[in-house]
Amino acid sequence: SEIQRALNRVKRKLRQTLAQRENPPLLSVSKAARMAGFHFRVDATSIFVDSLRQSKIPVGQLQHVSKSRHAIKYPTYYFIATQHLERAKEALLQDAHLAGFRENPVKQIAGPDGKIPVTY
Repeated sequence: SEIQRALNRVKRKLRQTLAQRENPPLLSVSKAARMAGFHFRVDATSIFVDSLRQSKIPVGQLQHVSKSRHAIKYPTYYFIATQHLERAKEALLQDAHLAGFRENPVKQIAGPDGKIPVTY
């Protein structure tokens, strides 16, 4: 699709520039999944990417090279067009394979009852 071709052309500098806008046109897949109510570690993001791709939601990706004394890492940043956020959330919520990520793994064992704080 035209949007997929546009996402494929996004480079790191452009993504950083767009992210600073008041209403950014791109949204990370992990943020979209968390907005849909999922709880997961960043290393599970590819599971959500696969689900979105199976649902025909265009997904872009950037790979960063991170060098240290001990290793070279290639973390991948996945993103969608913000205009597809609602479609993406709906697709993720309908994927039965993701049901295990709906429950918050953090449990309160003491203290006053209340909403458990979450930091992303």
